[in-house]
Amino acid sequence: MRATYQQGSDAVVDLVVALMSELTAQVETVATRVAAVEGENAALRATVGTNSHNSGKPPSSDGPGVKPHPQSQRVVSGRKPGGQPGHDGPTLALVDAPDAVQEYAPSQPSISSVGVRRWTRAGSCRGFAGGPSTTAW
Repeated sequence: MRATYQQGSDAVVDLVVALMSELTAQVETVATRVAAVEGENAALRATVGTNSHNSGKPPSSDGPGVKPHPQSQRVVSGRKPGGQPGHDGPTLALVDAPDAVQEYAPSQPSISSVGVRRWTRAGSCRGFAGGPSTTAW
């Protein structure tokens, strides 16, 4: 550097211009490499960040150290499922004298009306006589 300074101001300017152009090329190379590495980093972070909660992956692919899915907080009561003893339920009771009678009959008998006749002969009616009637046809 002293030798260049002793050669004169033109030599110093030429040296500074050469150093600047070399540094500019290095900065451009580093900037390109940083952009590429940032892209790779973003892709890797997206891959690492996926699990069964935020993607279509199965829970078995979560790997060790991942917090398990929350378990049910339900406490077993010891009772069997369904209606419990002493509960009447919403079923309508059979009545001898219904409040209203409605007859449902097709305009012409069909193949399914044979099954309807069998059903009504079984005597299944609740609440009011609202089932199909065999006397209509």
